[in-house]
Order: sequence, then C-alpha cells, then structure tokens
Amino acid sequence: MATTLLGGHVDSTCPNCKFAFSCEAQGCGEATQTVCPNCEVKFTPPSNLGRVLAGDRVLIDRTAFQVRRPVRWEVVAFHRWRSGQDLVVKRVVGLPDEKIEIIDGDVYADGRIQRKTLRQQRALRILVHDDDYAGTTPRWRPQDVGSNWSRQQGCLVHAENRGDDIGWIVYNHSNPGGDNPHGPARITDYGFYNHGRLQRNEAIHPMADVAMSLRIESIRGRGLLWLQATDGRDEFMVQIDPGEGKYTVVKNRRTLAGASGDLSGSLRGQTIEVSLFDRQFLLSIAGRTLVTSNLDTPGPPPLADQPLAIGVQGLGIVMDRLRVYRDVYYAESPFAASPDGESSGVLGAEEYFVLGDNSPISEDSRTWTKDRFVNFKSFVGKPFVVIYPSCEIFLGGNSIPVPDLTRIRYIR
Repeated sequence: MATTLLGGHVDSTCPNCKFAFSCEAQGCGEATQTVCPNCEVKFTPPSNLGRVLAGDRVLIDRTAFQVRRPVRWEVVAFHRWRSGQDLVVKRVVGLPDEKIEIIDGDVYADGRIQRKTLRQQRALRILVHDDDYAGTTPRWRPQDVGSNWSRQQGCLVHAENRGDDIGWIVYNHSNPGGDNPHGPARITDYGFYNHGRLQRNEAIHPMADVAMSLRIESIRGRGLLWLQATDGRDEFMVQIDPGEGKYTVVKNRRTLAGASGDLSGSLRGQTIEVSLFDRQFLLSIAGRTLVTSNLDTPGPPPLADQPLAIGVQGLGIVMDRLRVYRDVYYAESPFAASPDGESSGVLGAEEYFVLGDNSPISEDSRTWTKDRFVNFKSFVGKPFVVIYPSCEIFLGGNSIPVPDLTRIRYIR
C-alpha cells in the first residue's frame, strides 16, 4: 500500500537538496549508492541511515461497516482465506454487481471510467517532484533566457513588469538514475519506493495523469496568472485575474463553457491545484473545486514532454510548495474471461474489488487466484490513523526503534 502505508523500509535524506524519502527494505538497504528521486543526485547513504525500519501500525474503526457499506477509493481492512489472524489492507475500487475493467491504468465500472474527487485525488496521488527541494538541478525552468523568473530563499519569484509578454516557467521531467538523468523525459509510473527491485522497461508506463499544486505567498500589481496542463492531445489554460477577482479556463484555445467565475477572495496564501487524473481536468483554489471537464476522446493520449507550465503576465508574484504529482497506474488484470464467458471482473451481490496503492508489486483482486473478490462479511473495519511509524535513535552505538511522532497521520 506504499506510499499510503509503509512496510519495512529504509529512510534516506539527499545531501544535495535535503529531500527525505523512503524505499522498500528489499534490496534498498543493501545498495551502496542511491539516487535522490527529487534531484537525481547519486550518493552513498551514511551507515546509520541504511537500517531497516519497521512498518506502519494502524488503528482500525471496527464499527465503520456496521452502519454503512464501503465506498469506492476507501481503504479497508479484511481477512483473507490464508491470512490467518493477520489482516489485509487494500483500497476498494469495485462495488457489488459491477463489472470491473482496468484500461490504460484507469478503473472502469460497467464500461464507465471512475473519476476521483479532489479529496480522493489527494489521497492517492504520488509525489513526483517537490520544488522546495530543487537542489542544483531544478526541473522548473524559465522558457526564455532573461525572463523575470528567479529563485529566492527557496521560492519561485516573478518580478513585476508592465509588458504584455507572458513569462513562462516549464516543468521538465527527468528520470532518476537513467542514462541521461538531466535530459527530457516523460513522467512514468516508475515506483521509486520499489527501486531495490528489478523493474523492466516494458512494465513502466508513461503517464498523462499528472497534477501540480502551488501556494501563492504574495502577489502584487495588475496582470494575469496562467496555468497550463496538457496530455499531448488536449490543452487546458487557466487564466486568473487577481485584480478583477476572476478566473477562466480555455480548452484547446476556446473558452470552456461554464468554466469561468469569481474568486472567493485574495489569492495570497491560497493553494491552487490543477490535475489531469482519470481523463478529467480539474481546477481547485483554496480547496474548492471550481472546474471539472471530462476528456472523452477514445484511446490513450499521445502524451507531452512538458505537460505543466506556469505563466505570469505583468504581476509580481512569489510562490512556494510547487509540487508535481501523478496518479496510481493500475496494471491490467492477467485473468482472461472465465469458461462460461463471463468476465473475471464481474462482482457478486456482496463482493468488492480491491487494489493496492503500490500497484507494480501489489497482490490484490487483479492477481489472486482464489477468493479474488472480497465478500462483505470479510471486512473487519476501516483503518483511519497510523499510530506507530518508527524511527531510530542511537545510544552508545546501539540502535533503538522508537515511535516517530512527526509521521503519525490520518489515512486517506
């Protein structure tokens, strides 16, 4: 279920950008070198950081499903036929009587793609890059030489000007540990948490399901803020006018019907989120979803080398917490149709289809050969808080595992 829940793992902190990350214990602790997933710098972890830490422990609300049924995208705990007293934790994606299919990494129920709300996207999204830890090789780069963009005290700053030109800063992805780590690359479902395992190139999928989030620390002047997101086929441009307190969304150079309105207040201190998850465009400001637009063109999109960009026209702006995410990419089920002609994804009246968040290595309803679907009677409850993530302290040369209070968290 990583990165929602961690099993035995190894923690590291990049000496270049100071980004802290975890990876699965298998193979990771034995590596002499590791690669920072945020800035691509290779380094040898100190010996005291190569130790395996215990997995998360959770509290479970055993009354949750006594008064209601599980809902899609919810984390659940249940017993399986061979788990004994141990509980299995997965996420519900298919509900009773539905036909579940996995196509191009997305979940379909009865032929319809299942799209996530903003809250559900936040629960499942996987961090790709955090610009607060850009290091010496930032992935967000000005499009033009001599632009008004700069970096000051960990923030991205655009100096106020009076011209009509839009100053663009563009996200350029790179693949940590690749042959050309600083060259152009596409965002994929490569699971850095699993980097101690062999991941074949043919099992790594380029992704259009990307998102960005940023916080406006300060803003001044009169002008426009632009946010761009594209999957290589459809391009969305968000135009925000802070002075007039208005926003508009343009799709493929045409104003999107019903996608404009008034801002609820100042942008100062607010978080703006844009995503292309589940073949849907979503815009949110201050946690409120303002626009959604479905992408219904058949077939996978061609993808884009630079899927995300931010433009500023006239404004002086300071932003931080600029992060890029991707969605979970679910590999297709290896099961073919059953002998009676029915799809193996057709659920019974009391059955649920469950998947793990760490899809490349998860054993779940895609791969189980017995009791592939979970009966409602097997549910034990809803895990809702991680209470015992561990860290280590060293006394007299001895390692002692203790609770890490900074990582106690609610499960989404």
